[in-house]
Amino acid sequence: MTVTIALTACGTEPDSRPATIDYIVDAVLAPQCAVAGCHTAASQAHGYAFDTVDDTLAAFHSSRDQLLVDPGQPDESELYVVLISSDKPMPPAWTLPHADIELVKTWIDDGAPGYTP
Repeated sequence: MTVTIALTACGTEPDSRPATIDYIVDAVLAPQCAVAGCHTAASQAHGYAFDTVDDTLAAFHSSRDQLLVDPGQPDESELYVVLISSDKPMPPAWTLPHADIELVKTWIDDGAPGYTP
């Protein structure tokens, strides 16, 4: 029993959260990125808003220079790249939990269900 608790605390348990656009927006992007002055519908930093699934999908479709999401290619997806970047990390004031970053990566790896470029 103690070993199981220790392993769970170390993050060795698989993430049981759904790797879906709805969950990622509601649990990761909206609370972490759609904050005052950043990627909200009101401020739209860099032209992106992540308040809702519709806002997020619009942001993905409006990306110009680099694909925000390239289904199946996390390392080619700007959304994932900025989350792991040490040069220009997003969010700039704090680091997302590793599990949230991995969930975004899993969603992209799985073909970004719910998003069609």
